Amino acid sequence: MSTGRGLSKEEAARVIKTALRRATRLYGGAVGLSIDLELSQSHLSKCQNPNEREILPAHLLLVIDSLIGSPVIIDAMARELGYRLVRQEATEECSLDMSDLLRFVGVSGDLAQKFSQFLADGEIDNAEAPVAHAIIELVISHLRTMQDKLPGGGR
Repeated sequence: MSTGRGLSKEEAARVIKTALRRATRLYGGAVGLSIDLELSQSHLSKCQNPNEREILPAHLLLVIDSLIGSPVIIDAMARELGYRLVRQEATEECSLDMSDLLRFVGVSGDLAQKFSQFLADGEIDNAEAPVAHAIIELVISHLRTMQDKLPGGGR
């Protein structure tokens, strides 16, 4: 969180690069995301690498959040500044329906299946951890979507 003195360029880059890596995992990987953004995979990789100076332009960060259906990058930026995002289109009517539930059940089933595979040897290793994180983020994203469709927006 910000100390009140403002963020340095380096701190801002760290926040954006960390959030971009998380968003890329949620999207399903750098290959597909680089294609959809019409960027080279190497450029996208540089923009995620904490040791590189490259940063994606703000409009592409918004596009990525839109593609994954959740404000992962913008939320990280807001949190770093001490803010919390609140969904604007919260309604008093419940727009949650069976298709939302079925999508969540499917994602939850994927989580159970993958974790069963990963834990068959008793632990989740370093190679399996990124996939585990991505699946958990996807489940959380679906839960937030469902929450946002409840009366009052949930958040």
